[in-house]
Amino acid sequence: MKGSVVAGGRAGRQGEITCYNSGEDAVARRKFAGVRALVETVAGRVARPCLLDAETVFRAMRAETRRFMRHEFEEELFGKKVKFHPGLISYMFKLFEERKIVINDGALVSDNLRTHNELTTAAKVGGKKGSGSGCDCNTSTPLENDYNSLRRALWRSSLNAVSAAVSSYAEEIGKQKKELTVLSEEERIVDIRTDELAEFDASELVGALKFLTSQMARKKWITAANARVSVEKQSKFFLNSEGTRIKTSEFYLTISLDAKMVLDGKEHSLGMQFNLRDPSKLDLALIYEKAENLVAKLAELRKAPKQEPGVYPVLLDGEMHGVCWHEAIGHGLEAHRLGVEDDAGSFGAMIGKKIAPPFVRVEDDPTLKGRWGSYEYDDEGVRAQRVVLVKRGVLESYLHSRGTAGKKGVKSNGHARAGSVIGKEEEADSGIPTPRMSNMKIEASRGKRKTFEQLVEQLKEICREKELEYGLYCVGSEGGEVDTNTGHFKFIPKETFRIYVDGRVERVRDAVVIGTPYQLLSQIVACGSDKGGMTGHCGAESGWVTSEEIAPHALLKSAEIARRNDYEKAEHLLPPPKFVEQKK
Repeated sequence: MKGSVVAGGRAGRQGEITCYNSGEDAVARRKFAGVRALVETVAGRVARPCLLDAETVFRAMRAETRRFMRHEFEEELFGKKVKFHPGLISYMFKLFEERKIVINDGALVSDNLRTHNELTTAAKVGGKKGSGSGCDCNTSTPLENDYNSLRRALWRSSLNAVSAAVSSYAEEIGKQKKELTVLSEEERIVDIRTDELAEFDASELVGALKFLTSQMARKKWITAANARVSVEKQSKFFLNSEGTRIKTSEFYLTISLDAKMVLDGKEHSLGMQFNLRDPSKLDLALIYEKAENLVAKLAELRKAPKQEPGVYPVLLDGEMHGVCWHEAIGHGLEAHRLGVEDDAGSFGAMIGKKIAPPFVRVEDDPTLKGRWGSYEYDDEGVRAQRVVLVKRGVLESYLHSRGTAGKKGVKSNGHARAGSVIGKEEEADSGIPTPRMSNMKIEASRGKRKTFEQLVEQLKEICREKELEYGLYCVGSEGGEVDTNTGHFKFIPKETFRIYVDGRVERVRDAVVIGTPYQLLSQIVACGSDKGGMTGHCGAESGWVTSEEIAPHALLKSAEIARRNDYEKAEHLLPPPKFVEQKK
């Protein structure tokens, strides 16, 4: 027999003698060449994936929606076999392209690119008068433009959502509840955007931040100077069995800069953040100016006395004022919280009742152009709408999803939102859309709008009436939180000043505003004519979503001030090393 002898050949383990027939060997080589070409092609796709496009996504979504809506399921409920068709299937697919940059003390620490996606599938079973609902949130959907793989991912997610809906339906029927989930009826929308977001070149920004953090770190009393950049492009694809199809794209740029120092053995910090939806509005000159101010404020803080706890008249800037409304009132007006028995911050059954001073108006408006919390459609495919929440101090409305609106017998106002399943700072409780704030706008009637100078004079007058030496001015916000079980909250200002009756101004530190919503808001006696505010991310049950507060200065006749004591202990055995100029 003709053949060839190969030591350690392909078909044998190393060191074995394997005999090949020359004809068979040629066939094997051709087959291997074909497989290798296929593997190389696939590898090339992995290295340079062709991301999912709208045509592929919607074609797969329509196919699976039709399959599930036409299929008759059979489940055993309470000893009886029940047949049913799903009443609704909806898909929200989000594709994220992100770049995260970290700079510490003048040098680049990390620069990470990441592409990922998330799929949320909602299902409803039962009749129009009441049903069970289920949801599935996952991150295992393909990135590549592969129709078959996407179909299978949608199929698995839909099975989970329908199963959850059936379980929900059975549980509610078993409890003999009269109020099952009822979704509001909404308009059918078809809006598929084909425009692509421009690429953002971060090189100049990174260079500026490296320089600024380097200059900060040269101060021997600054222990850390850090900068963060987050560039995020989002593509959203929504489809439901009612005929709505929506594709939109959004851009988010976040720049943060902070510096730390040690006071009394604990680490104190001050920071600033810029949030932009339009990269063309990036102003590097403004960032340089703010960075210089940041260092000057830290230097002043080193000498500032601690603020004594007590009750004082307080002037809040727009940023701090807006956060107060967001935490004290905004979360309580998210309709899924209404009627919760142990929720002390609930505003259920209070439509038409006074909850704020009579000169205050509060709106939540996701339709504002270019704002941080703006969007055109919510995560249930409902058009975004401006909502008047408080008018002349009286509660007018709540923020609704289709579920909360259906329960009240009204239309959704397009505020169902869900953040990333992975989350911004920590994992979300779920990716299930719930009513959330967007852009909250607070303003006073014309008769109560005053200049900053007039507000300061009124603050001094209140101090004289109460025989106090000074009142407080709180500037900026490091965040806030509210306990919905007790209604208590705390707000941490970035900066606090004493404004003395005799006109002196003194910086102090470690002040925290505490109280309850009614107590705090009832003390507002005047507002400014300016418009300040804050942009950031709000975390709640459905994840981290963008939000903005637009508010003027506000004067409170009385507010309780506590001392902040949540600083981390600084355990530095040695001071930071001196900066040494490097030879170029």
